[in-house]
Amino acid sequence: MSVTAYGPNGKGQIVAYTVPGGQTVTVQTLAFTVTADGTAGTHRVRVSYVDDAENRIVALDDLNESSPGFVTTYSYGLGLNASACTTVTGLAVTDALPWTGISDGAYVQITTIDDNGNEINGDSISAVVLQLDDPGAAGSGSDVMPYLVPQAA
Repeated sequence: MSVTAYGPNGKGQIVAYTVPGGQTVTVQTLAFTVTADGTAGTHRVRVSYVDDAENRIVALDDLNESSPGFVTTYSYGLGLNASACTTVTGLAVTDALPWTGISDGAYVQITTIDDNGNEINGDSISAVVLQLDDPGAAGSGSDVMPYLVPQAA
């Protein structure tokens, strides 16, 4: 069953979601907005899955280039094609997510970076929303789902 989770707002680097103990989830979609600060140069984004021992499972560096002061909305998802362009402020860009289950204390991290992979501490990350495939959510597995009964108008 899919569930929605909301991540915190922050600057430079945030933990968008941490998997509760005893569960395994697959991130289906991840959406967020970045407002680049005035730091000169190219502003990019890295999404990482990190396990509970601080080992990086995957790092996804976005190929889109934003400039200082730009606002960019990102939509990562299973089955999406990545875009690679120079953005304009207000542009929405897409990226692909891997079909990877993450478990027990692993987390999804969003980092704003420059062309060399260095964190840009002043970039703001906001409006973080994840859609997760969570087998432990209510109504999943062998639970019987109730029939929908049409109601008279």
